[in-house]
Amino acid sequence: MTGNNCDDAIELCFQSKFSELETLFKRAYSLRRKHFPDVIYFYAPGMVHFDTFFHKTVNPYRFPALSVTGRTCYLNCEHRKGKLLENMIPVTDPDDLFKICLRIKEHGGNGCLISGGSLKMEVHL
Repeated sequence: MTGNNCDDAIELCFQSKFSELETLFKRAYSLRRKHFPDVIYFYAPGMVHFDTFFHKTVNPYRFPALSVTGRTCYLNCEHRKGKLLENMIPVTDPDDLFKICLRIKEHGGNGCLISGGSLKMEVHL
């Protein structure tokens, strides 16, 4: 690999034969072990509250879900009907997004899921 960035590595994977990928993945795993600890953290976005034997919600700011379309989704899919957006924090302004992210950090949050519904798109022909 000539370059030392992520784009070069991804491009190399796409250009490689399937039989060569195992070597690339072993190299990637070795580099990951060299530079990062053997700990993986998984976060469940705070859209729905749940407690299990391995997870207990203790801080609603830990990893909340934000919707950049507010509570609106113009697709209104049959399987969702915008229900996921109801439990997300509505954020429709870039300044508000920044402020809410700061508030999440101030309350001990580790990050957030930024998502949302579909916006209405007008096509002019």
